[in-house]
Amino acid sequence: AAEHPAALIENITNRTTISLNGPWHIIVDPYETGLRARFYENAKPKDRHDLIEYDFDKSDVLNVPGDWNSQRKDLFFYEG
Repeated sequence: AAEHPAALIENITNRTTISLNGPWHIIVDPYETGLRARFYENAKPKDRHDLIEYDFDKSDVLNVPGDWNSQRKDLFFYEG
């Protein structure tokens, strides 16, 4: 079977873009539980018995673009 070349990205300059620059709420996750616990869903408790152990609204903020190592001294050696 003949291989087809990969499609070229076209008209890049006229695409709609969204800047991600600015303050971002972060949760330091040294044990990498956030993916399994679905932190990305930003869940909120439905009632007082619903256990959600994170809260982006109350979490620390970092500026993007930027790195966490220079923005917070306690994260200077953090890799993640």
